[in-house]
Order: sequence, then structure tokens, then C-alpha cells
Amino acid sequence: WNPDLIVFQTGSIYDTVGNDPAWKGIAAIDSGNYYQVPNGPYCWLNNPPTVNQLMGLQWLPRLLYPDAFDDSIEDVTRTYFHTMYHYDLTDAELADLLKDASLPPNPNAKDAEGPPLRRPFGKGAVCLSATCFTRP
Repeated sequence: WNPDLIVFQTGSIYDTVGNDPAWKGIAAIDSGNYYQVPNGPYCWLNNPPTVNQLMGLQWLPRLLYPDAFDDSIEDVTRTYFHTMYHYDLTDAELADLLKDASLPPNPNAKDAEGPPLRRPFGKGAVCLSATCFTRP
């Protein structure tokens, strides 16, 4: 088991895996290709069941296939909050909402030359919370 990308639920071990020796050697952690599901005002992927799961359907494909979209998750999030909540997010609120959930990967993500990566992950395993599958 060596996923290329891991998505952690909010309130999980996301903040600790980068420095935890038990996670060393896992491709997603070593490359910084791990993220935390946005959670405002409720989780975007699973519990509790809310309209925010619609945002999860926008967020996850943009995380996995950023080059397949003409708009960013930031643009979609602003539009969603305006439409669904009649609320215009400030830049700071948007940044806080997406801080651990968006490309580029975590600041420690580097390629062989050292600059931070900004690319979709390659072919391989993906782990979403406790569910793993292989990406074609």
C-alpha cells in the first residue's frame, strides 16, 4: 500500500503525518501530496450530510485533475457561497477555508530540484479517508 495522494478528514491526523516517522516512505506523504477535506461550514465530502457535499463534488476533481478545469476551486467556492449562503467570502476567509485542501501541495512538497510541486498526481493509488482505490 503506497498511495500517491491521501485526503484526510478534518480533525484527523493530517497535521502530524508530515513529521511522523510511521508515515515516512509513503509516496503521498514524502511528496507532500496530502490534503485535508474543507470543512466550512460543514464537511465537503461526508458527514454530516449537507449541501456542502456539492462542493466536495467540485473540490475533489479539481484536486485530482486540475488541468481538466477552466476555473479554480477558489472561483467555484466564491460563487457557491454567494449563491447558496448569500455570503461573499473575503480573501482571508477563502484562504482559511482552503488552506490545507488546495494545490499547490503542502510547502514541504518538492521534486528532485527542490521547488514546490504544482501538478496533479500521477497514475497510482489514492486514499480518501479510510477508502483507497487505484486511479487509472
